[in-house]
Amino acid sequence: MLKQNFEIIKQAIDNSVLPDVAKKDLAEIFDKVEDKYLAALAEAMARHPEWVAKLYQNLQDKRAALAASDTAAWEKIIKEEEAELERMEG
Repeated sequence: MLKQNFEIIKQAIDNSVLPDVAKKDLAEIFDKVEDKYLAALAEAMARHPEWVAKLYQNLQDKRAALAASDTAAWEKIIKEEEAELERMEG
């Protein structure tokens, strides 16, 4: 099966400023997602490749909040995501 959207995302990841270990980590996450669900992200990454580093930092922040069972940190991350999405749509 073609993984066209994943390949677009992977290219943005590979071209990013992230260290190789972070690139591998992020790519492995998206490789597990069915390609049809990656279409919007692939389009966004193609237009805004600079978002890769922000996306990875967000993932790291979420992992840290989960590991610490820090509900307040998790809620803060989600609110920041929502605000960012609203800025992008507006």
